[in-house]
Amino acid sequence: MLPTHLFFQTVRATSVRLNTPALGSLWVPCRLDISPGDNSSWEKILCAYLNSSIGILSIMGDRTNKKPTYPNLSLDDMRKLIVPDFAAIGESAVDRLAAAYDALAELTLLPLPQMDADPVRRALDEAVCDALGLDGERVATIRRNLAAEPSVTGKRYAGLRPA
Repeated sequence: MLPTHLFFQTVRATSVRLNTPALGSLWVPCRLDISPGDNSSWEKILCAYLNSSIGILSIMGDRTNKKPTYPNLSLDDMRKLIVPDFAAIGESAVDRLAAAYDALAELTLLPLPQMDADPVRRALDEAVCDALGLDGERVATIRRNLAAEPSVTGKRYAGLRPA
């Protein structure tokens, strides 16, 4: 499920995976447009990606910006989210990312303003970097910048946090 509204100062997860179908008012179901059958691995890797720093950056870039700290995500915004072509990364990378989701799914994410100090978010970032071949240090910089972003903290920009 994906959120239609996010309050960046308190939100912890930017996507969730449920074991049963559900309908919500502030969270909407996300149906993957891929082959029929068991899509649980694809759902897991999409959820892991969207909760990683790179996924959060993708969500923040595609929002209706009426109020920066409490953005709306329309269904059209959600359809335009930029996500990697996970089918192209290879079956072993998909399996590793799904396994990382399984290992981290029951752990608690910290709110976005604390994401730089969040060991669960860091582990998600490492799994996504491993699967997609991204530079972990660049993603760590993105995580630090997002944690300091005024729309996330609700405060004036105070510069980057020391590494």
